[in-house]
Amino acid sequence: MIAPVGIVVVAVCDCDVCVCVGWTLAALAVIVALRLAFAWASAEIAAFRFAVACCAAVTAAAICAALPVLSAELSAARALCAAMSAAVRLACAVSAAFTAAVKLAIC
Repeated sequence: MIAPVGIVVVAVCDCDVCVCVGWTLAALAVIVALRLAFAWASAEIAAFRFAVACCAAVTAAAICAALPVLSAELSAARALCAAMSAAVRLACAVSAAFTAAVKLAIC
């Protein structure tokens, strides 16, 4: 069988069916590596969004001191929800990155 340099192709033949195992494993390794890269980028983006949401919470606190109470409370609630949502996204992104890293280590 013809394969690119560095890829070992193993053919498993049973009766009349031959399956190329090397190509499948190489494709799975590439997919797992790509998933790890995207999960890592997702974690970085979620961390950035969390930092922005925290800045929004600080801004809302400053608005509370300067504007009427109702407007400030609405802004603070919106900023708090954004910070909580970003924290959940960060946790999910870190979990996805960890899962992808484990799959890459296994593969």
